Amino acid sequence: DIPPPGYLNIQGVDLWRELVRMLKGARILTEGDLLALGHLCQLHGSILRKYENGLMPTAAEVAQLRVFFGEFGMTPASRSKVRTGDAKKEGNRFEKNGKRPPQ
Repeated sequence: DIPPPGYLNIQGVDLWRELVRMLKGARILTEGDLLALGHLCQLHGSILRKYENGLMPTAAEVAQLRVFFGEFGMTPASRSKVRTGDAKKEGNRFEKNGKRPPQ
């Protein structure tokens, strides 16, 4: 398991553990993603804390959270844009264009 950053509150740590498991299982998470994932979890934790205290997050916070979720393919619109680590190279799909099949 990848330990969560020390700056996360409890809600952020919970999300970190869940997302690391999920993203590693989908072969999406790399070492270079950990900083962005930490920021996603920190922002999510801050927003949850606001809700718990009867406050609403700002539109900018909600928009930024949506961007972070999209970066990891965790929204319906962004899911098709994220490649997993096991994606196979398909080669050139147009390689046979204009060529006649052997007779």
